[in-house]
Amino acid sequence: MTRLVVLGAGGHAKVVADIAGRLGHEVAAYVDEHRAHTSANMRGVAVVAGLDDVPGLPIALGIGDNRARLSRLRAIAANGHEIMTLVHPSAVLASTVTLGTGVVVMAGVVVNSDVSVGDAAVLNTSCSIDHDCAIGDGVHICPGSHLAGGVTVGTGTFVGIGTNIIQLRNIGDWAVCGAGSVVVCDVPARRTVKGSPAR
Repeated sequence: MTRLVVLGAGGHAKVVADIAGRLGHEVAAYVDEHRAHTSANMRGVAVVAGLDDVPGLPIALGIGDNRARLSRLRAIAANGHEIMTLVHPSAVLASTVTLGTGVVVMAGVVVNSDVSVGDAAVLNTSCSIDHDCAIGDGVHICPGSHLAGGVTVGTGTFVGIGTNIIQLRNIGDWAVCGAGSVVVCDVPARRTVKGSPAR
């Protein structure tokens, strides 16, 4: 068993903590860096104001916001902290999948052959990613989304709940695919698209 801390103290952090527990880890504390005081607890576990309050423990990323999660990973990694990657026991990953640092893979996820997933990415509940996809740093693939083979998703991109992306599409950095979108064309960087087909 590894004692760890979850960086974040909202709903996303609760799910990350549950995965950690299912993997046999103990959550020693949640870290909410925006709290004015540290008297609170969540689900019987202390909520502290900063990583200095829990020195030396590995960190699981429980921040939902892509930009904040990626920024914090880069900062704490530069300071030498250990950052954990967590994969829910019900997820199915091919043997040739590569996961970066601080990735969280949630329940029911399926990832097929030769997929690469960058640092601080979130593969959320029951999404699927088919062969030869490349998922960038800080990406969030939301629940129930499906990526066909050979899709590239750039840094920081948000793929909304229930989105479907056809094969060989390129989704640029910091793009947003709205909930329920059907993406049949490439999406430029920093563009928001939605609908079926997504525009």
